[in-house]
Amino acid sequence: MKTLTKTGSIVSFLGYVRGGINCWVKAGRVAVQAIDADENWIDRVCDAALAVGLRIVTPQLVRKFERIGRGQLLPLLAYESGAWVSALSRLPYGEQENYTRNPVTVLIPEKGGYVPHHSEPRALTAGQVRQVFARDHVRTEAEQRNYLAEHGAEVPTPVFDLPYRIVRGKIVVMSAGWTLGREDLLRLLSLVTAD
Repeated sequence: MKTLTKTGSIVSFLGYVRGGINCWVKAGRVAVQAIDADENWIDRVCDAALAVGLRIVTPQLVRKFERIGRGQLLPLLAYESGAWVSALSRLPYGEQENYTRNPVTVLIPEKGGYVPHHSEPRALTAGQVRQVFARDHVRTEAEQRNYLAEHGAEVPTPVFDLPYRIVRGKIVVMSAGWTLGREDLLRLLSLVTAD
């Protein structure tokens, strides 16, 4: 009985989330039509929202909805934040969809050279986002090498071995006595392959 209740709540929750996303797309279409018809509409809708206590409705938010309505912004990127969101938001819609579902290739300095690794865009550091994403596309490995060379990144010379090793891309074996920070953990997670 509890399982049915839990399953029912999951189905309900996901249904409301999907409904919310569909409403965002509809709101975006309304915004597009209204903005195309009235150049002052954004100011008017923000004033109306403020009058009823919706302080969240700002010109920036309305512009995001407009981009959703024009098919320029994936709804997921409208509520996420971070350097990766800004980078993905500049890409064409199809690439936004692709890179929210699939990893990007990022060159990681390792053992005297650069090694390509696959990582979810949200797991990239701000520096890696600048390295991987150009203004309007995802950089190839050659472009990343050039970017790193132009921005003063040197091919590292290893001083010591890493505190871990990855076996068959799936198992992480840690050396005793090592601690890892947030950046180390994110990097490590980007190195492990998913099935």
